[in-house]
Amino acid sequence: MEFVIRHIRRWIGWVFVGLGCIFFPLPIPLGLPFLLIGGALVISDSPTAQRVVRYWRRRYKGIDGHIFRVAPHMPAFVRRLVEKTEPRPLRRAVRAKGPADPGPPPESPPVDRTAA
Repeated sequence: MEFVIRHIRRWIGWVFVGLGCIFFPLPIPLGLPFLLIGGALVISDSPTAQRVVRYWRRRYKGIDGHIFRVAPHMPAFVRRLVEKTEPRPLRRAVRAKGPADPGPPPESPPVDRTAA
């Protein structure tokens, strides 16, 4: 059943993208919301679309930096899309965990006080 729902969402997403392309040149900005909603639906369910977005985010690092900086302030579904298309997933894990645990401090060698 999940397979069918995923394909229905993907097709609805493509319909929204198509409507967005049709309405984009109009003076009233109706096309942009259609493109954003349709793109989000397609990216959420299509591994191929996720790979394409990863490629573009890897290629244009400046835009990727803006996306990465703004993502924590976005709704949960947008954050999930940003995580799915993260070109460097280790970067996110390192930032989320913070610096590595240095462990216990190294033991200092014993000082020989009889030689003085």
